[in-house]
Amino acid sequence: MNKGKEEIKILVVFSFGSKETEGNKELVNAIRWFTGGDSRWKIITQKDIPLSEGDVFRVFVEDFKSSCGWHSTLWVANAAIKICDHYHWPKVAHVLAAPMHIKRCVRDLKRIGFEEVKPFSFFDGRGIRWYDKKSSLPWTRSWLRWWHRELKLRLLPWFLYKKLTLK
Repeated sequence: MNKGKEEIKILVVFSFGSKETEGNKELVNAIRWFTGGDSRWKIITQKDIPLSEGDVFRVFVEDFKSSCGWHSTLWVANAAIKICDHYHWPKVAHVLAAPMHIKRCVRDLKRIGFEEVKPFSFFDGRGIRWYDKKSSLPWTRSWLRWWHRELKLRLLPWFLYKKLTLK
């Protein structure tokens, strides 16, 4: 990167549940806190993360990679790397996600081709209600449903996980 240019920073934000859940609203607060309105930050996220006033530059994965309905973690990671390629952004990602989701987010970003992935722990001990019975995604409605599904996904061999989730 040229010394005369400002360093571009990438923040990949993964939603958790539906747009109106408390967790996704807290992700907006975390984006604001983490980026501080600094224009060097480029945020790659999903439309489930509501916009807020004074947001820095965002790219929505849904606008870049056409698809409808629910998007898997790997699908979002794959869209994020394609967005970075398209804009010639560095493949160094800071990651923001629900605490129980971040491990798989980091893994997927690394496996899909990001050179460096830095998890961001904003939520530990904050008492946020991540699981919501009104969520459109059944596995984000309760702790038990989440972990029942998550453990299976983490244990799948990569080729099978990729085949099942990258549609």
